[in-house]
Amino acid sequence: MPDMSRRRKMLVSRDLRRRSTYTENLAWNLLRDRRFLDLKFRRQYGVAGFVVDFYCPDLRLAIEIDGSSHDGREGYDVWRQQLIQEEDVSFIRVTTEDLIADPACLLERIREVATVRISRSANAQEPHPRPLSNSIGEGSLPVGTV
Repeated sequence: MPDMSRRRKMLVSRDLRRRSTYTENLAWNLLRDRRFLDLKFRRQYGVAGFVVDFYCPDLRLAIEIDGSSHDGREGYDVWRQQLIQEEDVSFIRVTTEDLIADPACLLERIREVATVRISRSANAQEPHPRPLSNSIGEGSLPVGTV
């Protein structure tokens, strides 16, 4: 999607949000409204000319839920991920099977990225815009409940 107009990307993103899969909705319910670590996540968001399932601007983190729509597209997905990572964006991939079996696995992986990003920021003497607390977040669901 790198060559699409801005308006076209917005319409594609909106359509993808309307047609979310069960596992995308499962993940969104864990991430929305700053429920996890008080981090803001965006759904079906444009990054480096591509639309990713979820994006956290504070962490510069893209998340993809790999389900049947990715079958046969592994080469494309790897190429796309490399281009996004070249923009200093971290990337998490989780399969639908793993997410359904253990939704907390996604949260654990996000916490790992957050820890690395924040420590890297601290080492570079750059203050992180929103330091992480140890809590999941106000108004959040307990881990493992959906």
